[in-house]
Order: sequence, then structure tokens, then C-alpha cells
Amino acid sequence: MEWVSNMKYAFDFLQLDQRPSKPRKTGLTAVRDRMRGLGEQREFLETYAQFVDFAKISNFAPRLYSETFLVEKLKLYQEYNLLPFFGGILFENAVAQGKADELAAYLRDIGAPAIEISNNILDLGSAEMASHIASYSDVGIMVFVEWGEKYPTAPMDPKRAAEDIALWTDAGATYVILERSEIDQLLMPDVKPDGIERMRDLAKLVGSDVLIFEAESQAQAVALIRGLGRDVNLGPNIDFELVKWLEPSRLGISREMGHLTIEGAAGRDGVRSRLEV
Repeated sequence: MEWVSNMKYAFDFLQLDQRPSKPRKTGLTAVRDRMRGLGEQREFLETYAQFVDFAKISNFAPRLYSETFLVEKLKLYQEYNLLPFFGGILFENAVAQGKADELAAYLRDIGAPAIEISNNILDLGSAEMASHIASYSDVGIMVFVEWGEKYPTAPMDPKRAAEDIALWTDAGATYVILERSEIDQLLMPDVKPDGIERMRDLAKLVGSDVLIFEAESQAQAVALIRGLGRDVNLGPNIDFELVKWLEPSRLGISREMGHLTIEGAAGRDGVRSRLEV
């Protein structure tokens, strides 16, 4: 694992196998911005920007912002090397009102680099989704797209999911978000016998660098890190406050991951208790 060495860290005499610095291809973290003020946003970025790759500006709330405020919010994220994107509900509102093209033009005008394309509320088929993805990608807007049912009645079929995802990535989608309810069907409240295997199979079929798992709670994120490794892509519904434990969990230095650095240094026989992960 590559060592991060572009800054002097505190306690650097204690060994810690840190993750690669940004830009990363895997181990991506996407947070959720729900009507955060600029001061709160800046405070978060000053502390945690090195651990976060994307920020989703959620729901239809940006319609309530002044344009000046929104432009400043976008610029601030990009100053700290985070890519901001708007959630799928904004896109679905535009489609419902017949203004998908106008939305794409407006995103370019305000310097917004990306958007999520979803069919959470609207009944958009895979082919129609692909058409919208291509339209936005063709004008230089990065596309996140979400796959999955809000209320699944059966465990995810990796092959069927991969067919939709291939259509969308061929159309220009850069990242695919696996719906949280699909994850819960496999992992919550307990990991199902083949739950992790189904997600591993999907990652193999579509590429682990493309797939983002829609973790929202600490329990979801920890289950995914334990099952898929510390470089699993997580988000975009991770609130600011949860990042403070997410990066330590990725590195195995949290209670939830059993403080693996101690065992690594002392050896398995040198610790009085351990967590099976």
C-alpha cells in the first residue's frame, strides 16, 4: 500500500499504513450536503477534505438557494479538491417538467461538474435513462447513476444488475450507485450467507472502481468495509458528522474494526482480546 507522504502527520513515529492520497480510483467517499451553510462547509473541509472525494448536494433543496450562494458552495468544494454533484431528485424534477436540457445548460453556466441521474420517483426505463446519461455526458457533465429498487422483494441478481449498469456506463455514466435498500436486503440487520458474495460478483462484473455502495449508517459502512475491504467506494448519503469514524474504520484503527494496528504490531498472541472481522 502506498504511503501518504505529502505532509507531516502528528505522531509520525507510530506506524500506520495509510491510504493513497487524492485523486483515488478506489476507496472513494461521497458525503451528503443537506443545506449546509458556507461556514459549516468550510469548517468540515478544513478538517476532513483529505478523506472525502465527492459531495452530493441533496434533493430539491438547491432550488431554495440564491444563485450566488450556490456558485460559492460549488467553488468551495472544488477548492478543496472535492467534486460536487447534484442528487437525482433535482434531475427528476427537471424531467417531469420537460426541462432536462435546460438543466444541463444551467449546470454548465454555474460551473457544476456533475449530476446524479435516477429513476427513484419517475418511471424511467433503462433505455430512457441511458438516453439522458448520454445527453449530459456529451456536454461534459459527469454522470452518477443509481441502480436498484427502493423496496426490493428479493436479493439482488448481480447478472441482471450488471446488464443495466453496462448499458448506462456505455452511455457515459462514470459511477453507479447501488441503492441502499438493495444493500440492506443482503446485509441488514445481519449479513445473509451469500450477501457479500453477491456484491463481490457485481463488483467483478462492472468494476470495483465504478461501483459506489450507498451506505448511510455506521453499521452499513462497517459491514461493507469488513466484507469488501477498506477500499470499497462508499456514499453518497454519508453525513458530515460520520466521516470522523469512517476513515479510521477504513484503516482498522477504530473500535468497530478491532484496532487492528495493535494486533499487527504485537501479533495475534500478544493481544488479550480481538474482534473477528
